[in-house]
Amino acid sequence: MNHHRQDVMSAFPLPLRMGYFLLEPAGSRSRYHGYRGINRLPSYPYFGELEHAHVIEGRPVAFDQPWEEYFDAEDSAELHTNLAIVTRLQREFSSQGVALDVVYIEVAHVPERLDSYSKAAIWAASLERFVLRWRPVHEQLAGPTDHSVFLGFDVSLPEPTFHSFLLHSLDEDERGALPLNDNGLLPNLNDAMRVLDMANELGYSDSPHCIQGIWAVK
Repeated sequence: MNHHRQDVMSAFPLPLRMGYFLLEPAGSRSRYHGYRGINRLPSYPYFGELEHAHVIEGRPVAFDQPWEEYFDAEDSAELHTNLAIVTRLQREFSSQGVALDVVYIEVAHVPERLDSYSKAAIWAASLERFVLRWRPVHEQLAGPTDHSVFLGFDVSLPEPTFHSFLLHSLDEDERGALPLNDNGLLPNLNDAMRVLDMANELGYSDSPHCIQGIWAVK
């Protein structure tokens, strides 16, 4: 019964380099609790919003341009592989009053004992799709830049919104019992692996939780 694990692990390069992301700042929403993990994707505007100019600091701005560039860069994978494009988009969003952080993310670990879970086959298929989606990005990158700052490890679902166990599945007492650092993340891989087992025992998704390493890009 180990074929699910062997097939996935042989196809899953670790760490899997997911590259650069633009994420909402930790203090932008009260629900973040200072959390600086992967589950902070920007709030996409409704299409109706993109049709109207917005007024920032007394001047009208075309709200659609950075979002159109963002979606184009995401579709081409340059959002995750080209730091120059990411930082330019960050500046363009900032000029329109939208603050975003630039981070670099890698998948550091996936569950090794898939056959011990009731959704083993479903989870294996999910991880295979995830590798297929991110391998082109992985192959274009060598790792975080020398000036990046490691923030910690998150435990989240692989896609689409990267739902974080640390952010959404713990009450205050449970969160307080974990050795979270000042970024609301786990400081080392051993602690993250223990939490990974806790998260996957819940089995509430068609994808398993994985461990992501998060770096702030300076």
